[in-house]
Amino acid sequence: MVGPATKPYQLSYAFKQQLMQAWRPKPTLKCAITVYAIIGLAFFALGISILVLNEKIFENFHRYDDKCSEIGQTCEITIQIDQDVVAKPVYFYYQLRGFYQNHRRYIQSISYSQLREGVFKNVSEIDTCSPVIRNSDNYYNTSVTGKALDPNQSAHPCGFVARSFFNDTFHIFNIADNREIFINESGIAWPDDKAFKFKNANLDLQWIDIESERFITWVKISPFTDFRKSWGIINVDLPKGTYKVVIKNNWNSKAFNGEKWIILSQANVFGGKNEFLAYCYLAVGALSIILAIIFIFRKIRRPKGMLDERIREFA
Repeated sequence: MVGPATKPYQLSYAFKQQLMQAWRPKPTLKCAITVYAIIGLAFFALGISILVLNEKIFENFHRYDDKCSEIGQTCEITIQIDQDVVAKPVYFYYQLRGFYQNHRRYIQSISYSQLREGVFKNVSEIDTCSPVIRNSDNYYNTSVTGKALDPNQSAHPCGFVARSFFNDTFHIFNIADNREIFINESGIAWPDDKAFKFKNANLDLQWIDIESERFITWVKISPFTDFRKSWGIINVDLPKGTYKVVIKNNWNSKAFNGEKWIILSQANVFGGKNEFLAYCYLAVGALSIILAIIFIFRKIRRPKGMLDERIREFA
């Protein structure tokens, strides 16, 4: 310890020469038992809390690619809501299964500078987007404003990630009064992404609105083959009853034998319904409690001072 009589130059010398006195803890069984017990109880409490809160989350999901099998087809599915959903908002998700959005070749085919700078780039400046560089490499031949796109001009945006944009559309109606429930696109993307990372260059030369939050959400690459992404937010109550979802099938999932689902779900302080997180907390809590019990038995079998007594016996 540095006392009051210590001179400033002595303190500086000890610090520079790494001679400062340090606290070196000596862990004991009692300390280990206490730490593991506290961690175990805390993680158990969190895991159980998340499970209880998950049970209160409303979630409703339906597969629809088996009913909407043809590209360009408009179909309807009915969903049954068995409880009054009054805790707003309700998130409208689409879920894809079997789509490898994390494939190395796929995630490399994008130009983040093109999306971020809001400047129309020439073909030579977007070589990272290969093989989707020109408009002729894309599925779309008209711009956002309805003008014809030059096939030899650079695609804006370019790349596999942009070209595979999920473009199915959804409209939900309450069958009781045939009233359409508005699904709001605003608020599904991260504010910083919308403000700084995605800017339109010229809508007459773009095949999609880059600042669309549904497009921004799609470009956020999923690390898993089965994933869900936000399509919109419902900010009104959903009374108990039967609802109709009108779907325009534009996105081809047959090419990779995938599946398409729609999901209505709420969220809480821990996010959406996710039992995996709860089970992780419970697993860590159980492991900590088991280690604490092992150390307790170790302390009972060999209490402090037992070794000293055995040494005195043989002395």
